[in-house]
Amino acid sequence: MLDFLFVILIFLEIGLLYFAIVKILEFDKKIKKLNEVVIENGKLIEKAHTSLKKTIKNINFVISIVTNKKLWQIKKIISAILSTIEFLIILRSFNFQKGVKFNLKNTRKLLLTGISRQIIKKIFNSIELVCK
Repeated sequence: MLDFLFVILIFLEIGLLYFAIVKILEFDKKIKKLNEVVIENGKLIEKAHTSLKKTIKNINFVISIVTNKKLWQIKKIISAILSTIEFLIILRSFNFQKGVKFNLKNTRKLLLTGISRQIIKKIFNSIELVCK
């Protein structure tokens, strides 16, 4: 009787083993299909990533050129305005009606414009360093 029970257990074990192998093979096929899909999606994502990276790099290059030129133009305009103001203050400080006399009040104004010019130069230089 015990031999008969062992024979039934062996057949039951063989049946369960067969069922487990069939399921493992089915899952292996599904995993291979999913692996192919993941690889295809990965290639598409990689292409999109490289194109996006190139686009961002080109945009950054253009923006850096534009901002540097605009910053340079703004700096040039402000320095021209300050030079004109300094020149006008120098002309005004001389009193040509009574001969050439130097006015101390206008000298202070001249010093203030010179100091403001230096401050603006420092600000623009720091902005240029930050932009790089």
